[in-house]
Amino acid sequence: MKWIDFFILKPVMSISVILLIVFAGLFGWYKLPLRLFPKIEIPIITVSIDYPGASADTMKGFVTSVVENALSGITDVNFITSTSSEGHVDIILDMEMGANSDAALTNVMQQIASVRGQLPKDIDDPVITKAASDNNPILLFAFTSLQMSTPQIVDYLNRNIKPRLESVDGVATAEVLGSQYAMRIWLNPDEMAAYNLTTTDVVNALKSQNVQSTVGTLDGSSSLNVSVNSELKDPSQFNNMIIKQEGDSIVRLRDIGNARLDSETSKINAFYGKETAVMVFIQPQPGANPLTVISGVDAILPDIKQHLPSILKINTVVNSATYIKASIYEVIKSMMEAIIIVALVIYLLLGNIKSVIIPLVALPVSLIGVCFLLLVCGYSINLLTLLAMVLAVGLVVDDAIVVMENVHRHIEQGKNVLHAASEGTKEIAIPIIAMTLTLAAIFSPMIFSGGITGKLFSEFAFSLAGAVIISGIVSLILSPMMCSQLMISSSKESGITKFIDDKFLMIKNAYLRCLETVFNNKKMILVVWLVSIMGCLYFYGSTPKELEPKEDEGMMEVIGIAPDSTTTQFLEQNSQLLNRSYHDIPEIQSYTYINGIPTEHQVLSFIRLSPWGDRELSSMQLQPLLQQQINQIPGLDSVAIVPSVLPGTDGLPIQFVIKSIGEYKSLYSVAEQLMQAARKSGLFLFVTDDLKYDQPVLQIKIDRDAASAMGVSIDAITSSLSTLLNEGKVQYFNMNDRSYEVIPQAYAGHRINPSQLGSIYIMNSSSQLVALSAFVSMKVTTEPEELNQFQKFNSVTISGVMSPKYSLSEGLDFLVNQAKQILPPSMSYDFSGNSRQFIQEGSHMLWLYLSAFIVIFIVLAMQFESFSDPLIILFGSVPMSLMAAMLPLKLGFASINIYTQIGLLTIAGLICKHGILLTRYANEARLAGVDKKQAIINAAAIRFRPIVMTTLAIMFGAFPLIVATGAGAASRFNMGIVIATGMTIGTLFTLLVLPVLYFYLSRKKIILPENNSHLIGEKNAFN
Repeated sequence: MKWIDFFILKPVMSISVILLIVFAGLFGWYKLPLRLFPKIEIPIITVSIDYPGASADTMKGFVTSVVENALSGITDVNFITSTSSEGHVDIILDMEMGANSDAALTNVMQQIASVRGQLPKDIDDPVITKAASDNNPILLFAFTSLQMSTPQIVDYLNRNIKPRLESVDGVATAEVLGSQYAMRIWLNPDEMAAYNLTTTDVVNALKSQNVQSTVGTLDGSSSLNVSVNSELKDPSQFNNMIIKQEGDSIVRLRDIGNARLDSETSKINAFYGKETAVMVFIQPQPGANPLTVISGVDAILPDIKQHLPSILKINTVVNSATYIKASIYEVIKSMMEAIIIVALVIYLLLGNIKSVIIPLVALPVSLIGVCFLLLVCGYSINLLTLLAMVLAVGLVVDDAIVVMENVHRHIEQGKNVLHAASEGTKEIAIPIIAMTLTLAAIFSPMIFSGGITGKLFSEFAFSLAGAVIISGIVSLILSPMMCSQLMISSSKESGITKFIDDKFLMIKNAYLRCLETVFNNKKMILVVWLVSIMGCLYFYGSTPKELEPKEDEGMMEVIGIAPDSTTTQFLEQNSQLLNRSYHDIPEIQSYTYINGIPTEHQVLSFIRLSPWGDRELSSMQLQPLLQQQINQIPGLDSVAIVPSVLPGTDGLPIQFVIKSIGEYKSLYSVAEQLMQAARKSGLFLFVTDDLKYDQPVLQIKIDRDAASAMGVSIDAITSSLSTLLNEGKVQYFNMNDRSYEVIPQAYAGHRINPSQLGSIYIMNSSSQLVALSAFVSMKVTTEPEELNQFQKFNSVTISGVMSPKYSLSEGLDFLVNQAKQILPPSMSYDFSGNSRQFIQEGSHMLWLYLSAFIVIFIVLAMQFESFSDPLIILFGSVPMSLMAAMLPLKLGFASINIYTQIGLLTIAGLICKHGILLTRYANEARLAGVDKKQAIINAAAIRFRPIVMTTLAIMFGAFPLIVATGAGAASRFNMGIVIATGMTIGTLFTLLVLPVLYFYLSRKKIILPENNSHLIGEKNAFN
């Protein structure tokens, strides 16, 4: 290892190499994008088809089944769901993570085009959209005005604001949520009958007199375009439209009804506080950086506000950048705190400012240098890479501490500083390389693994491993040179340094006495070791699990569900009671709610909380309080939700699917039993399902023989009813260079009760009007408003929110156990949404653990040229540290989630460093002729101080994570508590248990790999 002497003797060269790393890192930091999480694309493709007037059964049989069969060959689909409702169907393809969304979209369009001819001829064209799986908006604006109507605001936004917002790079859609203008043709069936008219006459008149024409040109000496005023453009023109003319008798539209420029629909309306509002949702493109998108919107927002009409006001309801920036700020603050704490700890352990500088230099070099590696790999600065850097604060000083401690030991032996720096570094170089490679190796499977955990934490793993590798380079290039320049002989040490050395010596002697006691009770220690292994399995199996800890994002959501039998007015009256519920909670800063979203009988509310520092209660603490308030609204079944911050998750946490090829009534019966059991269990704050037989349906039975005898066609019956009742468009009209729908419908007063339908007249083949009551009978039944399918099976999904003291795993386990008892053989269960992701990540993590330990075993085996030494290192340190790390989880301080699981994996790599130091030194001692027991005791004595120092550095480096507050505090706490407890208690057990395992399992004959070239064919790694 002459290169170590080379860098010791050439300090300028050493400094230059390190400066090169720093400058490369600064370049990387400047170029790296900033975002909340690593770039993850989990695309969702939605196929929406409208068929006005068709029942849910008709949509399912004639539309959904045809399209689903066509889409069954699409690759990279995680699961497919569909919802068939009156006149509408949504078919949703949840793609696998990383799937090529553009290719999938093209494939879907081709497949649907191939079956377009199998769909009903008068059905609307399918609308196919691509979006991210997390459909929560990154920006939500509420536009309010006391003078402008909702259609006026919508029209202004569609013309002036929507195009500007959608021109921002990364914006997928700027959805204006509100009812736009439409030409409403209100018809009076009685007046129509008096004039011997039917809806067919009205529709035909519209189609013949409101024509979008392209006539052509005149080609004379000069070309002359020809235009014809064939279009109707305002209500007066529509009202003057001729419906029927017989001689001098003219019937105009105004004689049988009224054309009015009005709202397209009354089923969707929104409020910002108590003011009527129009919402604008900003959705990013899949994979787009939310911060970049929001920054682009913010850049044009001042100009938008400046040019808004004075009577129109814009309010920000949701801004994801607030949470993202606050979270990143808090992590950077934790990093700064960790650096200060680690520096103080090292000083207190060394008592010498010059000695403190040696390991501390590794901090900025490693943390800055890794940014260049992130840039090369196409990664970003995000919450997880920064979290890795916080943890790295305690890790990157380890190698330098080990080098410095070993050099210090050689100085105490009387060697001059230069000689001590050379010999001390060479002696420890191989273990440092081994420790660095081991920690890097344990994260390597994560970099290449799948699932959201792998995708999220690959950048975390790369950042941490990269920082550790750079710290290893610093410890072998810069640290020896700095030791030779800054360290002094023991005779020149200060009183503080000698005091600290004396205290360490006293603690070490106490430890060695304890170790002697341990060796006198080796079998008892083996029992403790076995108990720790069993404890790991027990703790992991019995500790509550969830996908992620709940984070206080500064936002909450409320979903209120009204019975399907209720009207739009009923929903509005009850949703207004949310004002009172929110008013009693001072932590709520502002709110909005939207009636008719996500379905016709639901209300969706977004709540913006006060800044984190201005309130005492977190969103998790507010959730049960808010739930109590909204439970008092009698007409709504409501749930308060703390939204997930992870990408790729959407909907309520619990999404338990029951599926069958049988009838929906059987599914409904089973779902009701499960729901009752869930409510009685006390595990759930809220539980509901998506199959309800509470939608009143008026079934009209046509006497076909009677209708035929009277000359009335079935088509005439259905088209008349559809026109009068359905609120469906029949064509478009042009107003100010934009097209709007023309919607004929009966006056509201003629659509109140079933008896009014009997007086609707249908034209027969003899041009005579026949009352509907002459050939139909009617009865009221109840049916589901929606018919859902999961993976092409009829399905019902039970959705819910867990009570604060229970975890997602406990809720799913309960439902699974109940389902096994209740479900008949014809039914099965599955998972969707957040629950499906949780189940899939559980299996991914098991493979990740297994892969990590296999890789680390192989790396250690190659380094030690032995299969027994890696077993000693792994079994002598990992089980105790993992059990210790899971102890606070078992006690309820946190759960097993993706953050704690990655923390456990990190602990396994960190604690192995202690085992490497002990095992390597013991092997060297045995090579010199020392027996097993004395060799490992000597190793424990020599390596005790660097092991304790590195443990304290890691433990205190994680302390800012444990006491974290503000945005993103939960994830930092979860990882910090695992690292701190696992390293502290795990180190204590490692120092006591590993020596005993070494005594029992180490090889009889030790040959170091770097000295065995002459022994080819003579050694067996196990003997």
